[in-house]
Amino acid sequence: MSKKIGSPISSALAYLNPSVNDGAAGANRYLWLAMHVFVDGKMRAICSLLFGAGALLFLERAAARTGTSAAPPYYRRTLLLVAFGVLHGHLLWWGDILYTYDIASLFLYPVRHWTARKLAVAGAFCLLLNSLVYPAGNFKFTVVSSAIKEFEQIEGTRSLAPKEQQKLARL
Repeated sequence: MSKKIGSPISSALAYLNPSVNDGAAGANRYLWLAMHVFVDGKMRAICSLLFGAGALLFLERAAARTGTSAAPPYYRRTLLLVAFGVLHGHLLWWGDILYTYDIASLFLYPVRHWTARKLAVAGAFCLLLNSLVYPAGNFKFTVVSSAIKEFEQIEGTRSLAPKEQQKLARL
């Protein structure tokens, strides 16, 4: 049985696309599909709901406290969170969702009094727009992952540390 030791980049890409490290066959494929459908990202909906509820509670309390528009403190808070999300996303983890929530919350203030029907139509439009834009981003992802896979095949074990080369030789 041979084991393939990949770079951290290809391992991260394999999380999103199991065919990167030849993991899209047999039980690996079905396990990845089950995890992707039933587990991965399922808490995002709850977090999104809580983020929106927190923003609306903040707006109501700020309006009650000041007696005027809650826009200035809301936008100050949101821009502070955007800055925090940018720092966190660049310094700690590239997959941070806080930045995405904060950018979306910049558009929350003007639509906070919309009816449920108007919000549903706007949400459907955003989903449609996303379905048109996403395939273009997915194509770039496929090209990048293929390039990394080809690079690793060309490099072979030369890019591995001596300890990793020894482990690979024992297999």
